[in-house]
Amino acid sequence: MRMKVTREDIESGLRQMGLGQGDAVEVHSSLSRLGRVEGGAATVVDALMNVVGEKGTLLMSAYPVSPPLPLTEEDKGRGIRAKVRFLEKSSTERTGMGAIADEFRGRPGTVLGPGFHRVCAWGRDAQLHSGGYRHLLAVDGWVLLIGVDIHSCSSMHLAEGPDGLPEEIKRITRPPEDIRRDYPEDAWYIQYGETEDAWGKVQAEAERRGLIRRQRIGQAKCMLFKARPVVEIYREALRHDPLGLFGVTDQGTEPQPDLSTEVVPWPADWSAYLGQTITVEGTALNAKLGALLRGPGPEIWIADLDGWPEGYYLGGDSGRRVRVRGTVFERHDLPVFVQRKGEPQRTGMPVPEGTDLQAARQRYLLQDAEWELLE
Repeated sequence: MRMKVTREDIESGLRQMGLGQGDAVEVHSSLSRLGRVEGGAATVVDALMNVVGEKGTLLMSAYPVSPPLPLTEEDKGRGIRAKVRFLEKSSTERTGMGAIADEFRGRPGTVLGPGFHRVCAWGRDAQLHSGGYRHLLAVDGWVLLIGVDIHSCSSMHLAEGPDGLPEEIKRITRPPEDIRRDYPEDAWYIQYGETEDAWGKVQAEAERRGLIRRQRIGQAKCMLFKARPVVEIYREALRHDPLGLFGVTDQGTEPQPDLSTEVVPWPADWSAYLGQTITVEGTALNAKLGALLRGPGPEIWIADLDGWPEGYYLGGDSGRRVRVRGTVFERHDLPVFVQRKGEPQRTGMPVPEGTDLQAARQRYLLQDAEWELLE
């Protein structure tokens, strides 16, 4: 059943994340993932405007493209992963930016920027911000993701520079001539080719550094982070090893198993899978910090899950076998401490004196996890 969500719920959630008056924020969103919002997209836009105020700034992408169109079996057989149609810039039909962005674009006082990769902005310096996301980084602004992840974050492209990605990557992701003939490049955007999830790796590194704040608003998982340091993680990775970031060799992509569907062996160190979407099998257990999965090596936690559904955890060290799919990231938040003689008892996890507390606080989690019982 879809949760009823009010404007007050949205405003409260945004403020709990740390967004407030005077902030500049780039927003990407999914209305449907919030739940049943009273008043629809207009309510979300009203809430955002009220939280940042007229001294703040809201920015959203306004690319004139259709929502993703269904793929035919022939499309899939040709390696097409997604397709959208370009719209006339003056078109008023629904776009692939989503209902909230479409509502925002039409609001009085919202300034629509130029070009195809246009930005619309409202509030302080709206005219300047509508020229692109560079000014957002200059003022150390925020990125807010409502029910979507970093793959929707337009300001990330600033890291790629004017020439875009290296040619080795472009060769893999550019559709072959026969697809470009059937889907002309001046009328269609075609997603083609397979690389490793570079932006997922950036998000995992930002999580590791503690840059991302998370909050559930309605039914939507939301993230808030400063744009500049996260874009800089991507920029540095592109500068030092762009091909490695995308999993590309000089000859193309290395043949890799699909870790998201094939069950991976339980590792001795989860860092090997950081930023990757994997499938793993283990025993469902509950702990004070939430649900976790236990196997023959170090355990892994399930992000945003306080406990397994009824019947999964059987008490003590017993639980049912489950198969879980999710994206690996790390946090340093285990409540460890050194219990010294004569000090009052503390809650948490005592460790011996001399322990590297930063390393001891580390744990790995599966984000956006999906699971199924095996028994």
